[in-house]
Amino acid sequence: MKNFVVVPNPTSNTDDIIVEVENSEKWDATQKEYFYDESNMLYDSSAVTADGSITPKSVPLMRRWPSRFEIMSFVTPYGIGLDLGDEGKTWTFDVTDYAPILKGNKRMFLSRGGQNQEEMDIEFLFIKGTPSREVLDIDQIWPTQQYSANFTQIMANEVYFPPVEYATNSSAKAFKIRSAITGHGQEGEFIPRDHYIDANDTTYERTVWKSCGNNPVYPQGGTWIYDRAGWCPGMATDVAEYELKGVNGGDLVSLDYGVRDGSGDSRYIVNNQIVSYGEYNHKLDASIIDIIEPSTKVAYARDNPICFSPKMLVQNKGSDLITSISVDYWVNSKSNMRSFTWPCHLRSNEIEKVYFPIDKGVWSSAIQGSSTFHAEITQINNTTDEYAANNVYTSPFDFPEVYPSNVVLFYRTNNAAAETKIKIEDKWGNIVFERNDHTNSTLYRDTLNLGIGCFQLTIDDTDGDGMGFWANNDGSGFFRFWDIGGGILKTLNMDFGSQTKLSFTTAHLLDVPKRTLDLGYKLYPNPNRGKFTISGDDMRNAQLTVLNGLGQEIVVSSSHSISEVQLDLSDHPSGLYFVRVEQNGVNWVQKVIKE
Repeated sequence: MKNFVVVPNPTSNTDDIIVEVENSEKWDATQKEYFYDESNMLYDSSAVTADGSITPKSVPLMRRWPSRFEIMSFVTPYGIGLDLGDEGKTWTFDVTDYAPILKGNKRMFLSRGGQNQEEMDIEFLFIKGTPSREVLDIDQIWPTQQYSANFTQIMANEVYFPPVEYATNSSAKAFKIRSAITGHGQEGEFIPRDHYIDANDTTYERTVWKSCGNNPVYPQGGTWIYDRAGWCPGMATDVAEYELKGVNGGDLVSLDYGVRDGSGDSRYIVNNQIVSYGEYNHKLDASIIDIIEPSTKVAYARDNPICFSPKMLVQNKGSDLITSISVDYWVNSKSNMRSFTWPCHLRSNEIEKVYFPIDKGVWSSAIQGSSTFHAEITQINNTTDEYAANNVYTSPFDFPEVYPSNVVLFYRTNNAAAETKIKIEDKWGNIVFERNDHTNSTLYRDTLNLGIGCFQLTIDDTDGDGMGFWANNDGSGFFRFWDIGGGILKTLNMDFGSQTKLSFTTAHLLDVPKRTLDLGYKLYPNPNRGKFTISGDDMRNAQLTVLNGLGQEIVVSSSHSISEVQLDLSDHPSGLYFVRVEQNGVNWVQKVIKE
């Protein structure tokens, strides 16, 4: 009988070899037992009866891997029919927790097949400053697997994730678990299941499930809209973070991971890490971690561009409770700054979405094609923030589209019309149009007189498969904005998943009478480079207004001694403008294009 042991291959970091460590003969139970006297003379023998047996079995040999950390799990989108634009799409992630391992010479790689899809560029930006608390260490609790482990391997045999005793860093003051889990296989990918981590006497549990119908990268080929276990194509994997309770530096922590149930083809890729932190560097420290609206980031593409209230994310980076946050905000020029105070109850590390007050005046300094929204925290808890470096955030943004105030919604439902909900809201959240009682495969024409302002169209599909998707039997609808004259202003893509939004502004008044066409005014040249003329029989008592694409009044004139007016928009950016002439309660409106 021979004994073997598996050892790392000294010439390879990825393969193991089998080395023979013993080759000795064992007792042969088929022989007799012999008895000898003191002079070594044989005097007797007897048959040997076996007390038991040894049955050779197959020993599972597991391939060894070099130590590695999974920093990010991001699933590439389905490529069929996908348009990422000439510049592609950019996602950003905070990797501060990985600071201890992002030092020295490291080998970084992409794995599991995504590296063979779209071309990817990865940049690490090291930002000088003081973190909220020092990251002392980060460890993999269990080794990451190259391939997914099935339910039996996770739970029944605990081959991959056995219980461990983790000796914590004696200098650490707090600990956090980062858990990223994705399900695969027919019953692992498309069935939500509860996963847990036991840490001493505390259980941290969550349902691993992610809604894909609002994926910002759409439409895609394939089954991109289907909800999945922890991931969606074209999105980052969900990461759960658990601050460990009652654990002090130097403690031994019993850790165990598992799944509550599973069956059939249930497989999971699991990445569980533990992060060790030092003391908080500040007591009162609030940080703007992102501006959601307005934004050009792909992560927020579903909700942008906007003309509604801006929104941002603020995190408590200090040790003390935050009960109020004072904020200044402006567009481009700080001379147009607004301020407000946001009441809250924000504990350490918690994140809150902050809504800015609705104030259309803040957009008056916006310039089409070159505008940035600024926000700055000025005080927290009515006193000075101890760390000002993370108090300021800027967000470039695009203008919403501009339509006439009189528009036609022209659309056809698919064969699942009961799933479709349509509404238009003004900037105050008032619903100015709504329809929920649709009939299958039916044409609808609704004429709206919206007036001047900011509006948002929202189309919801309760089944999460839009109004046109290849992998169902619902058929396809369409949705268009029409001008009163019949021209198409906008055609929406019906493969939108759960919801699609469109914010737009209207640039002239409500209910423009048809007789405005008979006032005899003319505007020329059009298009132009900023200089143009308006002529008419009598403009002496007329009020003339020029509005930009956001509906902002940039020229207002009410006293004219002649029947012809020259206007100069040379100092304003190229784009779409509207000229409105009001005479005795009647309006004449003309679209102007500055090249």
